[in-house]
Amino acid sequence: MLSIKNILIVFVIAVAAAVAVQFASSWLNPTKVAWLNVSEVYNDFQLKKGLEKKLEKQKQTYTNSLDSVEYEINLLSSSKANAEAIEFKKQVYFKMKKHFEMETEKLRADYQAQIFNQINQYVKDYAEQHRYRYIWGANGEGTLMYAVDDQNITIKIKTYVNNRYTGEIAK
Repeated sequence: MLSIKNILIVFVIAVAAAVAVQFASSWLNPTKVAWLNVSEVYNDFQLKKGLEKKLEKQKQTYTNSLDSVEYEINLLSSSKANAEAIEFKKQVYFKMKKHFEMETEKLRADYQAQIFNQINQYVKDYAEQHRYRYIWGANGEGTLMYAVDDQNITIKIKTYVNNRYTGEIAK
C-alpha cells in the first residue's frame, strides 16, 4: 500500500519532470519574436510602386478626357452658342468628373487591399520559413508601442517581399 509520503514523492517527481520538460522544450525551441515597420515595408514594396504608376496613368487619362470636354465648353462659349448647349456640356463635364473621382478612389482602395494582402501573405511565408512565432507590426497605431532595435526585421522583410514579388525567390 502506498503511503502518503510515497504519493507525495511521486507527485513531486512528476511536477519536477513536467517543469524540466517544459524548460527543455522552451530552451530547445525558443520563441522567436520580431517586429517590423509596416509603413516602411508598404512604401518600399515594388507592387505598391507599380500600382501607383498605374493609378497615375489612369488619372492622367481621366484628366485628358475632362480637358477635352472643358475645351469644348470654352469653344461653345466663345462662339456664342446657345446657353442650353453650353449648360448641357457643363453638366456632362461635372458628371464625368464625379464619375472619374469615384473610379479613382475605388481603384486606389482596390490597389491598397491588393498590396496589404500580398504583404500579409509574404510576411506569413517569411515567418514560417524562419520559424518566427510572432512578428509584430509597428505602425504608430498602437499595435506595438516599443521594441528594441535588435528585434527589428523591417529590412529583411522589405527585401523578402520585393524579391518574392519580382520572382527572385520562390515560396
